[in-house]
Amino acid sequence: MHLPPNDTSGSELSPREIEILITIERTGAGFSMVAITLTLLSFLLFKRLRTTPNIFIVLASIANAGASIASMIGYDGLDKGEESTLCQGQGFIFEWFMQSDPWWSFAMAFNVFLVFFNNANPAVFRKRIWIYCIICFGGPLVPAIVLVSIHDDAKGPVFGNAAVWCPYPTDRP
Repeated sequence: MHLPPNDTSGSELSPREIEILITIERTGAGFSMVAITLTLLSFLLFKRLRTTPNIFIVLASIANAGASIASMIGYDGLDKGEESTLCQGQGFIFEWFMQSDPWWSFAMAFNVFLVFFNNANPAVFRKRIWIYCIICFGGPLVPAIVLVSIHDDAKGPVFGNAAVWCPYPTDRP
């Protein structure tokens, strides 16, 4: 990792502080990926774990994996330049999966509500998993596509320098 020699991002972080943040972020993302891998392996290897609630956990884990991958990219996106494919891809992945993960949490909480307060049958959730996927993955995908598609000649792309990764820079409205 190296910082641009004339960094005009407005970041008040020193190169050392940015390096520390990147290390912390990548370490956390690495631990998260280990947990996701164990979750997926357990689900695939043990048939008894393939319950309806665990399907939702696996799908939420996929969203978490996307966010972790974007976190692992760290400063590399900015290092390649704000208009680089890596930076724009990182911003896109963050926008999509960071928003998708809480939607899966909401879906699980909603299912619990339906089971406990409306006597819903959890087997119905499994049959309608495609609806959950459209809402929880597709919903956040729309703004991610819109934002990665916006490019203003004067201001550049929407995704840009936010000190350590490539979501919205502070000078964007």
